[in-house]
Amino acid sequence: GGTIERDELRLVMHKLSPQWGEEEINDLMANIDKDGDGHISFNEFVDWLTDPTASQTLQADGWFGSFDFQELVKPLFHVFDRDGSGSISMEEFCECQAILSSSLALHPSANQEALLIDKDTLGQYVSADRDGDGSIDFVEFTKWQAETVRKSAIPNSAVPMLFKDLAEGLADIFHIEKLQKEGGQVSGLQEALGERQKRV
Repeated sequence: GGTIERDELRLVMHKLSPQWGEEEINDLMANIDKDGDGHISFNEFVDWLTDPTASQTLQADGWFGSFDFQELVKPLFHVFDRDGSGSISMEEFCECQAILSSSLALHPSANQEALLIDKDTLGQYVSADRDGDGSIDFVEFTKWQAETVRKSAIPNSAVPMLFKDLAEGLADIFHIEKLQKEGGQVSGLQEALGERQKRV
Protein backbone atom coordinates (compact mmCIF):
# COMPACT_ATOMS: atom_id res chain seq x y z
CA GLY A 1 0.00 0.00 0.00
CA GLY A 2 2.27 2.81 -1.16
CA THR A 3 5.42 1.64 0.60
CA ILE A 4 8.23 -0.84 -0.07
CA GLU A 5 8.57 -3.58 2.51
CA ARG A 6 11.88 -5.22 3.36
CA ASP A 7 10.86 -8.50 1.65
CA GLU A 8 9.94 -6.59 -1.52
CA LEU A 9 13.29 -4.83 -1.45
CA ARG A 10 15.06 -8.18 -1.00
CA LEU A 11 13.26 -9.67 -4.03
CA VAL A 12 14.16 -6.73 -6.25
CA MET A 13 17.76 -6.62 -5.07
CA HIS A 14 18.27 -10.35 -5.61
CA LYS A 15 17.16 -9.83 -9.22
CA LEU A 16 19.37 -6.76 -9.73
CA SER A 17 22.35 -7.96 -7.67
CA PRO A 18 22.10 -11.72 -7.05
CA GLN A 19 25.37 -11.71 -5.10
CA TRP A 20 23.85 -9.56 -2.36
CA GLY A 21 23.35 -11.19 1.00
CA GLU A 22 21.16 -10.29 3.96
CA GLU A 23 23.76 -7.90 5.37
CA GLU A 24 23.77 -5.77 2.21
CA ILE A 25 19.95 -5.79 2.12
CA ASN A 26 19.82 -4.72 5.78
CA ASP A 27 22.33 -1.92 5.15
CA LEU A 28 20.36 -0.68 2.16
CA MET A 29 17.08 -0.80 4.07
CA ALA A 30 18.63 1.19 6.92
CA ASN A 31 20.07 3.64 4.40
CA ILE A 32 16.71 4.32 2.72
CA ASP A 33 14.24 3.87 5.61
CA LYS A 34 15.19 7.06 7.43
CA ASP A 35 12.39 6.94 10.01
CA GLY A 36 13.16 3.29 10.84
CA ASP A 37 9.54 2.12 10.62
CA GLY A 38 10.44 -0.91 8.48
CA HIS A 39 8.80 0.53 5.34
CA ILE A 40 10.23 2.69 2.57
CA SER A 41 7.83 5.49 1.75
CA PHE A 42 7.75 7.24 -1.61
CA ASN A 43 9.45 10.31 -0.10
CA GLU A 44 12.19 8.19 1.50
CA PHE A 45 12.79 6.47 -1.83
CA VAL A 46 13.02 9.76 -3.76
CA ASP A 47 15.26 11.25 -1.06
CA TRP A 48 17.58 8.26 -1.41
CA LEU A 49 17.68 8.53 -5.21
CA THR A 50 18.74 12.18 -4.94
CA ASP A 51 21.01 11.89 -1.87
CA PRO A 52 24.60 12.62 -2.92
CA THR A 53 25.86 11.09 0.35
CA ALA A 54 24.35 7.67 -0.49
CA SER A 55 26.96 4.96 -0.98
CA GLN A 56 24.70 2.94 -3.31
CA THR A 57 22.16 4.06 -5.87
CA LEU A 58 20.34 3.20 -9.05
CA GLN A 59 22.64 4.05 -11.92
CA ALA A 60 21.80 5.59 -15.30
CA ASP A 61 21.62 2.13 -16.87
CA GLY A 62 18.96 1.06 -14.35
CA TRP A 63 21.28 -1.25 -12.42
CA PHE A 64 22.11 -0.88 -8.76
CA GLY A 65 25.65 0.05 -7.90
CA SER A 66 28.07 1.91 -5.69
CA PHE A 67 28.08 5.69 -5.65
CA ASP A 68 31.07 7.78 -4.56
CA PHE A 69 30.18 11.46 -4.72
CA GLN A 70 33.66 12.57 -3.66
CA GLU A 71 35.28 10.74 -6.57
CA LEU A 72 32.72 12.18 -8.99
CA VAL A 73 33.30 15.77 -7.86
CA LYS A 74 37.15 15.61 -8.00
CA PRO A 75 37.50 16.55 -11.69
CA LEU A 76 35.23 19.57 -11.20
CA PHE A 77 37.22 20.63 -8.12
CA HIS A 78 40.46 20.46 -10.11
CA VAL A 79 38.99 22.71 -12.81
CA PHE A 80 37.81 25.25 -10.22
CA ASP A 81 41.29 25.08 -8.59
CA ARG A 82 42.91 26.71 -11.61
CA ASP A 83 46.33 27.22 -10.04
CA GLY A 84 46.53 23.67 -8.63
CA SER A 85 47.08 24.90 -5.08
CA GLY A 86 44.67 22.39 -3.55
CA SER A 87 42.12 25.06 -2.69
CA ILE A 88 39.85 27.44 -4.58
CA SER A 89 40.40 31.17 -4.22
CA MET A 90 37.62 33.73 -4.43
CA GLU A 91 38.85 34.77 -7.88
CA GLU A 92 38.86 31.18 -9.19
CA PHE A 93 35.40 30.54 -7.74
CA CYS A 94 33.90 33.71 -9.21
CA GLU A 95 35.39 33.03 -12.64
CA CYS A 96 33.97 29.49 -12.78
CA GLN A 97 30.59 30.58 -11.43
CA ALA A 98 30.36 33.37 -14.01
CA ILE A 99 31.01 30.89 -16.83
CA LEU A 100 28.50 28.39 -15.46
CA SER A 101 25.88 31.08 -14.93
CA SER A 102 26.35 32.45 -18.45
CA SER A 103 26.28 28.96 -19.93
CA LEU A 104 23.06 28.04 -18.18
CA ALA A 105 21.45 31.29 -19.26
CA LEU A 106 22.35 30.52 -22.90
CA HIS A 107 20.82 27.06 -22.76
CA PRO A 108 17.69 26.92 -24.96
CA SER A 109 15.52 25.44 -22.20
CA ALA A 110 16.80 27.78 -19.48
CA ASN A 111 14.16 29.01 -17.09
CA GLN A 112 15.76 32.07 -15.55
CA GLU A 113 13.94 31.61 -12.23
CA ALA A 114 14.97 27.98 -11.94
CA LEU A 115 18.68 28.21 -12.82
CA LEU A 116 20.82 26.07 -10.53
CA ILE A 117 23.49 28.76 -10.27
CA ASP A 118 22.75 31.20 -7.50
CA LYS A 119 23.38 34.79 -8.61
CA ASP A 120 24.91 35.67 -5.22
CA THR A 121 28.42 34.41 -5.97
CA LEU A 122 29.97 36.09 -2.92
CA GLY A 123 27.30 34.59 -0.67
CA GLN A 124 27.93 31.16 -2.17
CA TYR A 125 31.66 31.50 -1.67
CA VAL A 126 31.25 32.50 1.97
CA SER A 127 28.80 29.63 2.48
CA ALA A 128 31.14 27.10 0.83
CA ASP A 129 34.19 28.36 2.79
CA ARG A 130 32.95 26.73 6.00
CA ASP A 131 36.05 27.39 8.07
CA GLY A 132 36.29 31.02 6.93
CA ASP A 133 39.96 30.84 5.95
CA GLY A 134 39.42 32.60 2.62
CA SER A 135 39.69 29.51 0.41
CA ILE A 136 37.61 26.43 -0.34
CA ASP A 137 39.34 23.09 0.13
CA PHE A 138 38.17 19.79 -1.37
CA VAL A 139 36.05 18.78 1.63
CA GLU A 140 34.29 22.15 1.65
CA PHE A 141 33.77 22.02 -2.12
CA THR A 142 32.32 18.51 -1.89
CA LYS A 143 29.86 19.57 0.83
CA TRP A 144 28.85 22.65 -1.18
CA GLN A 145 28.30 20.59 -4.33
CA ALA A 146 26.33 17.95 -2.36
CA GLU A 147 24.02 20.68 -1.04
CA THR A 148 23.59 22.11 -4.54
CA VAL A 149 22.75 18.70 -6.00
CA ARG A 150 20.38 17.92 -3.13
CA LYS A 151 18.52 21.25 -3.53
CA SER A 152 18.16 20.76 -7.27
CA ALA A 153 16.79 17.20 -6.84
CA ILE A 154 19.13 15.85 -9.51
CA PRO A 155 18.98 12.05 -9.34
CA ASN A 156 22.24 10.33 -8.44
CA SER A 157 22.10 8.49 -11.76
CA ALA A 158 22.58 11.83 -13.57
CA VAL A 159 25.42 13.10 -11.35
CA PRO A 160 28.34 11.27 -13.03
CA MET A 161 27.55 12.67 -16.49
CA LEU A 162 26.69 16.10 -15.08
CA PHE A 163 30.03 16.53 -13.29
CA LYS A 164 31.95 15.02 -16.21
CA ASP A 165 30.31 17.45 -18.66
CA LEU A 166 30.79 20.45 -16.36
CA ALA A 167 34.46 19.66 -15.72
CA GLU A 168 35.20 19.02 -19.40
CA GLY A 169 33.27 22.08 -20.51
CA LEU A 170 35.00 24.43 -18.08
CA ALA A 171 38.40 22.93 -18.94
CA ASP A 172 37.73 23.44 -22.65
CA ILE A 173 36.63 27.03 -22.11
CA PHE A 174 39.77 27.76 -20.08
CA HIS A 175 41.95 26.07 -22.70
CA ILE A 176 40.42 28.13 -25.52
CA GLU A 177 40.81 31.27 -23.41
CA LYS A 178 44.48 30.43 -22.78
CA LEU A 179 45.11 29.92 -26.50
CA GLN A 180 43.47 33.25 -27.24
CA LYS A 181 45.56 35.07 -24.60
CA GLU A 182 48.73 33.52 -25.99
CA GLY A 183 47.80 34.82 -29.40
CA GLY A 184 47.37 31.35 -30.83
CA GLN A 185 45.57 31.05 -34.12
CA VAL A 186 42.48 29.02 -33.42
CA SER A 187 40.16 28.91 -36.37
CA GLY A 188 36.58 29.54 -35.36
CA LEU A 189 37.64 30.42 -31.81
CA GLN A 190 34.54 32.45 -31.00
CA GLU A 191 32.22 29.82 -32.47
CA ALA A 192 33.99 27.01 -30.60
CA LEU A 193 33.87 28.94 -27.35
CA GLY A 194 30.19 29.75 -27.83
CA GLU A 195 29.31 26.15 -28.66
CA ARG A 196 31.23 24.79 -25.66
CA GLN A 197 29.61 27.34 -23.39
CA LYS A 198 26.17 26.20 -24.56
CA ARG A 199 27.07 22.56 -23.85
CA VAL A 200 28.18 23.37 -20.30
